[in-house]
Amino acid sequence: LLFLAAALAAGIACGGQILVHRRFKPEDFVHHNEVAGFIIAVVGTLYAVLLGFVTVVVWQQYDNARVKAALEAASVGNAWHNAVGLPQPARSEVRQDMLAYVQGMLHDEWPAMRAGGYSANGDRIIMHSTTVVGQMVPADLAQANAQASTLRLLTDLHDTRQERYSSNESSISGFQWTVLIVGAIVVMTAVAIS
Repeated sequence: LLFLAAALAAGIACGGQILVHRRFKPEDFVHHNEVAGFIIAVVGTLYAVLLGFVTVVVWQQYDNARVKAALEAASVGNAWHNAVGLPQPARSEVRQDMLAYVQGMLHDEWPAMRAGGYSANGDRIIMHSTTVVGQMVPADLAQANAQASTLRLLTDLHDTRQERYSSNESSISGFQWTVLIVGAIVVMTAVAIS
């Protein structure tokens, strides 16, 4: 994709050069030659700064999403391990739910997130586990501790999942894409004219 984008940009720049040089006489270029260098320098620098800012913002969003996914995965693993302190059948149900959650994320939700969507099945799985653990009546202090910590881990899982949704929704806006594309056209046009 990067190669195609670079080839397309080079093709547009070369095509713009050819169109401009066919449209105007060589004398027109000499007349504007003194100012063109300054225009290109200013426009190119402004576009480079804009592109740099957008790159930093996108990189930060990517890093934030990566951290959220790691926290979510850790919450799932911790809930699965922590369920060892729960009595049967709650232990098996929580562990089955956590395995189903991972499979649902890999096969349903993450592919849906590419198009900005999500899978409601993940919420149902978390709520089922939370209900199972919350309705459990602990027989001793160890089970009460396991219940409390498992509920906390399930809450953390729910929260990190919601944060992942939020970070998936914050992407480069249409306005930013427009500014980038128009800026690229302006820079290529300025280079072609000079």
